[in-house]
Amino acid sequence: MTQKQYANAAERQRAHRQRVQARLAGLLPVTPPPKPPRKLTRPKRLALMEGELQALSQEYEAWLNAMPDNLRESELAVQLQETIDQLQEALDAVTSIDPPRGFGR
Repeated sequence: MTQKQYANAAERQRAHRQRVQARLAGLLPVTPPPKPPRKLTRPKRLALMEGELQALSQEYEAWLNAMPDNLRESELAVQLQETIDQLQEALDAVTSIDPPRGFGR
């Protein structure tokens, strides 16, 4: 949020009085705008990443398992298996991360 620059204290006070009158007249909202949501902590973000990788891996496995028998040896099946393997490697890498504890903990 940018702050307005006033030439002097009288202009700033006049602007404040106008805002107060506008709020009382119902032209401006009474409550301040909501604060942006807090950023998740690094461990929580890491856990979310792990959950997303696991969910993606399961979705691709379900896709591969749902394929008909005549497509089990197709190029698509090979690509699906490679994708599953790569996601599993990424999941293993993420789960093996042991981040340092934060300051003051």
